[in-house]
Amino acid sequence: MWLFGCGRAPERTALLGPGPSGPQPEPSATPASRYVPISPGLLSITRYNGALPAGYSVHIRDLLVGPHQSARNVTFGGSTILFVTGGAGRFERARSEATVLRGGAQLVFRFGERFNVVNGSAGSLSMRAITFRSK
Repeated sequence: MWLFGCGRAPERTALLGPGPSGPQPEPSATPASRYVPISPGLLSITRYNGALPAGYSVHIRDLLVGPHQSARNVTFGGSTILFVTGGAGRFERARSEATVLRGGAQLVFRFGERFNVVNGSAGSLSMRAITFRSK
C-alpha cells in the first residue's frame, strides 16, 4: 500500500533524548531505599512524601508482612487508604470482625485508628498505604 502526501518523509523524533555517555555510577543503597520496621512484623519503604494544597501532606509507602508474621496495634498517624497489592492475610479492627485480605482489597482508616494485620500464609503480604495528614 502506497500513501502519498506532501512529498516529504516525516521526520523521526526519538521518544527519549540521548543517553549519558560513558560509564555511570551505580546508585548507592541508602536507608531511605530499604524496608524498615515501623512495628514488630511490619516493614515499610517510603515511596513519596510531599505537601498538598490547603495545609495537608501525603505520605505513600509500601508495606510488607512476612510469612507467618503479624503486626499488632498499628496506626499511620493520619487518614489512610490501604491497598492490598499481593498475598493474603487477615485484618482486625477494634470491636469488629476480622476482614480477609486478598490482592485488590481496599481499606480506609480514620486518623488515629489502630488495627492488627496477620499473615498466616507461607508467602508475603504486600500493601500500599496512602496517608493524608494536616500540617
